[in-house]
Amino acid sequence: MTGLRASEAIESIRQLNIGADTHRSYYNPEQKVLQHYRFPDTFIRRTKAVYISVVDKDIIGIAQSIEKTPTLNALKMVPRHRCLSMKIKYCRKIYASYLHNCGISSDLVDMLQGRIGKNIFLKHYLTPTGDYKDRVLDALKKLKHEIDS
Repeated sequence: MTGLRASEAIESIRQLNIGADTHRSYYNPEQKVLQHYRFPDTFIRRTKAVYISVVDKDIIGIAQSIEKTPTLNALKMVPRHRCLSMKIKYCRKIYASYLHNCGISSDLVDMLQGRIGKNIFLKHYLTPTGDYKDRVLDALKKLKHEIDS
């Protein structure tokens, strides 16, 4: 529900569950964002830099309900043990496709997923409209509803 790569999602869960001080500096409930930029060693790399993820309390609740932070291997094996055919990378694809189908611009989806390319516009000039968080959260609520049904 965040569009993060599997390793980044695992690290997000770890950051949210590590302790109250880290949680407060990582999740900003007023802005409804996970502030990945506060942990540059983990989330900001030369070609893959994810700065924020738009989330609501429901998504945070899912992450906090996980008692033990999973490993990447465990994340891949759980569906296999349940006889489900699933590739984790498709979660990012579904997230991006769904947001795009809900009218979120491709540039904004790229930014939220940490695909900061060599495009000068995207790196330096993209300024999303003020309601982008609400539009993203509305789309995510619809997606969650479709997944749950």
